Amino acid sequence: MKKINFYEFYFCGLDQQWWWFLLLAVVIVYVIFRFISITIDEYVAPAITRLAKVLNLSEGLAAVTLIALANGAGDVITAIVASDGEGGISYNIGALYGAGLFCTSLVIAITLISSPTSITLPPNVLYRDIVFYILATLFTIVIAMIGKITVLMTILMLVLYLALVVTVVIQDKSAAKTVSS
Repeated sequence: MKKINFYEFYFCGLDQQWWWFLLLAVVIVYVIFRFISITIDEYVAPAITRLAKVLNLSEGLAAVTLIALANGAGDVITAIVASDGEGGISYNIGALYGAGLFCTSLVIAITLISSPTSITLPPNVLYRDIVFYILATLFTIVIAMIGKITVLMTILMLVLYLALVVTVVIQDKSAAKTVSS
């Protein structure tokens, strides 16, 4: 498979006409999003739904475990590959927070706009997610201020994630008790 040199394509093939390059980039991004959405719709979503039913997971627990794993798998692979290169750590952090910002802004907006019905979310779920995201961000800032990461820090990050999972389980049990009462 021949690799495409985008600089050569832009300067020679498109004669530095940036609007053609921009149009082509938009079309390519659209096609990529369509292929990804079809793949997720046909394979990933049904698999996660089936796994959640087999494991008897609530929607909230499936979201912070199975969906988070499916969503983050590419980030983990990218992080492993990028860590070997110079500047890989800053690339990883930028990519992770960029993906988080993308998901919390564009994905939520598209979901709300395209939903045929009104979406309501219990405030405690929203507060929980915001608090844990802020805690993870603050912890990352502390690591950046220290300038190095240790095994203890990585364990603390995993503990923060486990605390999120435990919080979801507790909230689910509390909600189930409220519904059954």
